[in-house]
Amino acid sequence: MSDGAPFTHHDIDAILRFYRDAGVDEPLAAEPVDRFGLIPAQNMQATRPAPSAPKTPPTPITAAPVAKAVVPDETVFAEAQQRAASATNLDGLRAALEAFDGCNLKHTARNLAFEGGMRTADIMLVGGAASRDDDETGVPFSGLDGILLRNMFAAIGIDAATQTYQAMCVPWAPPGGGPPTPLHLKLCAPFIARQIALARPKCLVLLGNVAARHMLSETKRTILQLRGQWLAQDFGSGETTILVMHDPDFLRRQPSAKRQTWFDLLALQKRLTSA
Repeated sequence: MSDGAPFTHHDIDAILRFYRDAGVDEPLAAEPVDRFGLIPAQNMQATRPAPSAPKTPPTPITAAPVAKAVVPDETVFAEAQQRAASATNLDGLRAALEAFDGCNLKHTARNLAFEGGMRTADIMLVGGAASRDDDETGVPFSGLDGILLRNMFAAIGIDAATQTYQAMCVPWAPPGGGPPTPLHLKLCAPFIARQIALARPKCLVLLGNVAARHMLSETKRTILQLRGQWLAQDFGSGETTILVMHDPDFLRRQPSAKRQTWFDLLALQKRLTSA
C-alpha cells in the first residue's frame, strides 16, 4: 500500500490479523466509552477490597542465652583442683566435671566424653582430647578411632570394651576436631589425674603425643622417644605402671607406624601375662 492509495482487501486482512495477534477483541469506536460508568454503583462497592485489619506486631524472638566466656586465672585453676580432689568416686568426679564451667570448651561441645569401657579393668587407656565422634556419642574413642582401637587390642586377645577403661586428658572436643591447647590441658589436668587415681589401673596406656607429653610432664621428648618404654608415676593412689603408644588417629594417618604399635602391644601382652 502506498501513501494515499485506498486499502486493498489484502491490506485490510493484514491489519485485522495484526490486531488479532496483538490481542484486540473489539472494534474501536470514534467516541471513547466510559467503561466504569457501565458498572452499577453497588457492584463497584463490592469490587473494592475490604479494609484490612490492623496487623499485630510480630512477637520478638529472644535468643537463647550464650554462656559467657571465662578468662582462666588462678581462681579458676584452684576451683578445678578443689572440685577434682573432692570427688570420692568416679560418679562424683563426673558430676564435678559437669559442674565445672572454667573450661570454655564445655560451652561449645555437645557432650562430655568422660569414660568408656569397664571401670574395673586392669588396663586404662588415656588419649589427648575428645574427637568430633566422641562429641557426638559422649564416649571416648568413638567412630573409626574406636574401631581401630578395638582391633588393635583384639590382636593380643584383649576385648577393649570389657577389659580396658578409657578416658581423655580433655573430655570436651575442641572446635573443628583440633588438638587441645596447653590451657585446656592445664584446666583439665586435676580431673584426669583424679580419674586415674580413682580407677587404680594396673597398667596405664597413654595414647598419642598429647597424652604422653602432658601426663608425663615432658617438655623435650616426643612420643617417638617415649613409646615402647615402661615408665611409672604416682597420680595420687600409688605408683602406676605406664606404657606409651601411638593413638588410633595417628595410625590411621600414618599406617607405617602400626609396626611399632604391634611391638608395643606384644610388650603389653607379655607384661600382663607375667604379672
